[in-house]
Amino acid sequence: MKKLLSFMGVLALSASSSSAVLACGAIPSIDVKVLVDGVEFEKKTDKDGKESDVSVLEAYNNTLNKNKVLSVARQLLEAITFTKTKYQNQEKLNIEKELLGQNGINMSLNKYIDDNKDNQEEAFLNFKNSYTSSRNTNFTSINFDRANKKSIYNNGDSPIFLVKKIYKEKQLETSEIMDSFDIKNASVDDTTSNDQATTVNSGDKLSDALKVIGLSEDDAKTKYASDPQNPNDDEKKMISKASVLKNVETSEINLLGDFEIPTKISKEIANADKQEDDSYKPKINYQLKDEFKLHFGKDNKTVQSNATLIYSLSNKFANVELNFTDPNHGDQLNYLIKYTKINNIVINWGLRSSDILSNTSEDNRTDLSVYWYEPAIYQFKDEIIAQNNKNIFNVLGENFDPGIEISQIKS
Repeated sequence: MKKLLSFMGVLALSASSSSAVLACGAIPSIDVKVLVDGVEFEKKTDKDGKESDVSVLEAYNNTLNKNKVLSVARQLLEAITFTKTKYQNQEKLNIEKELLGQNGINMSLNKYIDDNKDNQEEAFLNFKNSYTSSRNTNFTSINFDRANKKSIYNNGDSPIFLVKKIYKEKQLETSEIMDSFDIKNASVDDTTSNDQATTVNSGDKLSDALKVIGLSEDDAKTKYASDPQNPNDDEKKMISKASVLKNVETSEINLLGDFEIPTKISKEIANADKQEDDSYKPKINYQLKDEFKLHFGKDNKTVQSNATLIYSLSNKFANVELNFTDPNHGDQLNYLIKYTKINNIVINWGLRSSDILSNTSEDNRTDLSVYWYEPAIYQFKDEIIAQNNKNIFNVLGENFDPGIEISQIKS
């Protein structure tokens, strides 16, 4: 399988309710199990008290993105299995080398073998023979050993932004962050009411905002309609605002690394960079440190997160452990490969939003939207890879040493 894995399309990711594997076709091979802290499944009890086995990887997923851990495994295996002979021609080899960068190439087991030609340890020599053989050798598992580096995030802790958007002739003119909004008010600029029980504020936790604008329609009708079965027009508008985030749920997810996550927001939206031709280019990235911040896109008016990488850099990551097996003509050999110095990983924060006030039928209007960030994907680069797919392991730093250790598992 080591000869088949390829970031450019050969490697396929799959996850079922019962297992999570990296799989490749072409020749018979063993699925690569993806584990965290050596565990593939954990016991879960549903609301009816029924117990079942659930993949540990599910605890890392949220509504923004599934298969977060599988994606990390895929990126690492792309580097770990790199060899100059895996590609059809020099052009494709050069593309792959640019993709991985030197840090990715440093993780290559073939490079490790070539760099340690004088190593006469038995385990290394046996592994070298197995790994470079033409037999159908396989990686059987990849494990992320977090040890004491466990971290959890609840999206309910994400601070919200209230963004006022002014349209003229159906074109967005400006966007700015508002301090607060009372859902009793009919419009964004209306200040007739300022009831804390019905007010949301920029900087509030999402969990607190949901108490005001995350009610179910039935609860909103009961709370705000004189006759819940037949609300009047004004009450319907109130109910609509109170249930804007009715489908949003708060939940904890595990993080694959140790991150310091801010709890505050900036009330200034970051401008895109003005170019010589008077066009605008969104900022490449923004590392979260003291506060979350919104960013404008190429029109310098629209809030976006798909052109600017909003990210956190981990303080620690995990030891990466791989099991490798060689059938060896019936006398199976097993090896444990450890990467002990992959210390950094990036988590990209995705932007979620919903309109509190909006009337798209009007040419000139003022809308109000709520925004917040949630963890989206993991990577090892501090730029959006789709925009710059070179050197995808750059956050591992200069002179990166992956700390490779190989041992043979005796039967």
